[in-house]
Amino acid sequence: MRILKGLLLLGVCTLAACSVFAPGETGEQLVKGKSDAREYRYLLLDNGLDVLLVSDGGTDVAAASLDIDVGSGKDPAHRQGLAHFLEHMLFLGTRKYPEPDAYQRFISDNAGQRNAYTSFEHTNYFFSVRPQALEEALDRFADFFVQPLLDEKYVEREKNAVESEYQARMHDEGRRKLDVLKQLMNPQHPFSQFSIGNLETLSSDEKPIREDLLDFYRRYYVADNMALVVSGPQSLDQLESWVRPRFSDVPEARQETVKRIDLQPFADDFLPRVVYIQPEKQLQELSLLFPVPDTKGDYHAKPLQLIGHVLGHEGRNSLLAYLKDKGFAEGLSAGVSLSYDGGEAFGITIALTEKGLQHREQVVHAVFQAIAAVKQEGIPDYVFEELSTMARVRFDYAEPDSPLRYVMHLANNMQQYPKQHVLVGDYLYQTYDKERVAELLSYLVVDNSLVMVTGADFEPQDTSPYHDTPYRVDKLPPAFYRQLLAAKPNPAMAIPGRNPFLPETLTLLDDLPQAQQPEQIDQAVGRELWYKPVDRFRLPRAASYYSIIHGEVDDSARETALLELYVALLVDALNPWVYPAAMAGMGFDLYPHARGLTLKVNGFYDQQDTLLSMLVDKIHTASFGQEQFDRIKQGLIRNWRNADRETPYHKALSVLSVQMRPGVYSPQDKRQAAGALTLADVEQFADRFRRDAMVRAFSNGNISPAQSQAMYRTFSQLVHSYSDREPALKVRRLQQPVHRSIKTRQSDAAYVLYWQGADRQIETQARWMLLAKALEPGFFHQLRTEKQLGYAVFARYNPFMTVPGISFVIQSPVAGPQDLHRHVQDYLQQATGELQHLAPQAFDAYKAAVIEELSQQDKTLGQETDRYWYQLALGNTAFDQRQRQVEALRQLTLSQWREFAATLGEVQRLYAVTTEAPLLPGFVGPDAGEDAVYEYPYVKKLHSL
Repeated sequence: MRILKGLLLLGVCTLAACSVFAPGETGEQLVKGKSDAREYRYLLLDNGLDVLLVSDGGTDVAAASLDIDVGSGKDPAHRQGLAHFLEHMLFLGTRKYPEPDAYQRFISDNAGQRNAYTSFEHTNYFFSVRPQALEEALDRFADFFVQPLLDEKYVEREKNAVESEYQARMHDEGRRKLDVLKQLMNPQHPFSQFSIGNLETLSSDEKPIREDLLDFYRRYYVADNMALVVSGPQSLDQLESWVRPRFSDVPEARQETVKRIDLQPFADDFLPRVVYIQPEKQLQELSLLFPVPDTKGDYHAKPLQLIGHVLGHEGRNSLLAYLKDKGFAEGLSAGVSLSYDGGEAFGITIALTEKGLQHREQVVHAVFQAIAAVKQEGIPDYVFEELSTMARVRFDYAEPDSPLRYVMHLANNMQQYPKQHVLVGDYLYQTYDKERVAELLSYLVVDNSLVMVTGADFEPQDTSPYHDTPYRVDKLPPAFYRQLLAAKPNPAMAIPGRNPFLPETLTLLDDLPQAQQPEQIDQAVGRELWYKPVDRFRLPRAASYYSIIHGEVDDSARETALLELYVALLVDALNPWVYPAAMAGMGFDLYPHARGLTLKVNGFYDQQDTLLSMLVDKIHTASFGQEQFDRIKQGLIRNWRNADRETPYHKALSVLSVQMRPGVYSPQDKRQAAGALTLADVEQFADRFRRDAMVRAFSNGNISPAQSQAMYRTFSQLVHSYSDREPALKVRRLQQPVHRSIKTRQSDAAYVLYWQGADRQIETQARWMLLAKALEPGFFHQLRTEKQLGYAVFARYNPFMTVPGISFVIQSPVAGPQDLHRHVQDYLQQATGELQHLAPQAFDAYKAAVIEELSQQDKTLGQETDRYWYQLALGNTAFDQRQRQVEALRQLTLSQWREFAATLGEVQRLYAVTTEAPLLPGFVGPDAGEDAVYEYPYVKKLHSL
């Protein structure tokens, strides 16, 4: 009865009762949520281009996305990767704006972001800028789709960029697995093609590649295939006046293109099969793939999502819980894994333990037992009703996404849903179509299955062509095949029960105090509570952080490993109990950090106190078995070992982060320390950790002071005795250039140069933010676009705590670390020299861009909570870091900037991390001497309580 009561109190809308509005000349009405204050307008331009305008009076960021309903699935057989290559080329100049870096520099100079992606069925281009620059950004953006240059000079160069991207992701385990899957598919099916492209596939001699680019562009980059979304604080009329004249020039369709694919993804006699894939990382995984009919037309019923919800449930008595109890699995997911116009594939993926890999046949059998139970028992009506209820609640009370992600998502939705459902289509559960569910379940059978086992315990027979992945394909052993055919429901597994966490009321509290920033409302020795009520986020949501801080967890790698083991064991024990809360719109996160652990509870506020009480009770009474401990420890050690196999530049950045943070330990250090740890060690640590500790808490949102204090007291019960000792967070203070060389398993060279500011004063932070803004675009253009040193090439502002710095990063398949160092030094010498003579107009533009970025409001309650929580960790109880940075930038004069720029050639506060190379000239080795440190002790600010 609780669900019925919740439905009555929620007052959530049916489709007919939701807010609607007339968006313009098309006559369509869009369904939108109750809390959505944005205005929308649909346009259909004369050339056939669909446009959705979004007027968001509460945003300080403008954004646009244009989605083309064509992707790599349309690549010609002789030019695999052509759609992706064309995506690259559109950024390199248009007739109206011919400079290859003009678009990138404009977006960067206006506090924005820009990028694109190519998938099997879509190519999506997107950007964000400060609102004042939206009109000009649209002018530049529109020219992509009207008159791109596709300059022959950059056609040849950008092929190298695609090759570098391919090489940079050569060792990505997901792409390696996909490369094998494509070899198993029907070769006539477009999905079997190589979608990324490389020098080989883009270098066919049939005709010049530029001709193929032009042919593809003219055929598919037409208005009929496009959907455009533009969002900004401007009025709908203003947005329309900017869009119409610019995008009406996009050409209409020149010929009809057929999108639907009627081919089967696998040959008729291929399934069932089992394929064994050899990973490079220490990875154990099992996936089952079932081709099913296309369900895009069932978006209002979502039958595959319903099946995935039941089979992928993580609560008690679930398939995952059963596999964990057996020691076979660490995680599980289920749902649509492949989708295109004409078909889909339903997938179940299980992260295996070593024991699970050895008993993989039992794991597969358990999956078919779970499927048998769903077929026999059916999915109860209440499961659909709960999904429908929570989907409507999430839609009506959705937190606004970032403007950039929002326009990207809507542009994609415009290609999938009828116009009136573009906003709500992802949330619709209108009809429980039991016949359709039963039909789709009939495809989840042994004879329609591909079992993919990722692990190292087999002899490969073949190697995939593009990612060199060893694999072997077998038929199912006859006895195992018969066992699967005979699979019956397992009494240890059950359909999910009713969810006890569904919210019963979603009202906004109307008697909350007013506060512009957090205030301390409770304090005692070793305990403090900070609180901020909801203000501009008028949603029934709250977020609370609770941290246990201990003075010993950063003393050694052993203590850090013990903490991570303890937290991982707790999460494993808690997850089956709290998973229903996640399904009811409440989040739960428990994670370790440099000074202890933090528990975060967020989402709809109604039952957060109930959830927290359950969590505290389960943590209090948690006991861990030896098999559970072994499984968790093996998983952590495997993750730490896999850190050695990350892409070179990711590993270099990780090493830099550890080196700059005394008291933070590397995965290798933690792995070595964990080897001898026992369950008894963790139990002793858990008791010690909860004694002589501090508790810090912060609640934000639709929660009263009394509720906040009650939850804070509940959490504080976890600590047995309190202490006001708090370890300082530390940042290394560089005093000489240091070079560390690392080993990787990949052939690409990696180079990371970190430039550290002279101090952590606000004025220094402001100067270094401005410096990063000035250097970023040129670094990318010179070293990636012009010199083609690699795909992963970027510079970014990279502070540690409040110590300013910039990272210059390159991963290269064509140059070694010392050559990369020379290229970077040449660029920096030239660029910093130019900055000493920076024109007033450019100086003002850079300042305005950085100020705009710093002044942007938090988009969600979660973002605001995270920002305040981080400031508390640093001891900034005034919560004014961004405001002070903005003020420092406003006061910075051009003459002061030029004086600062003139000192950059003398900077010695450098840390370089490269793949194996001799010592860089002018640098010392990492063991040449200890540098000083910056410390961040917590600064207590007393308040009247």
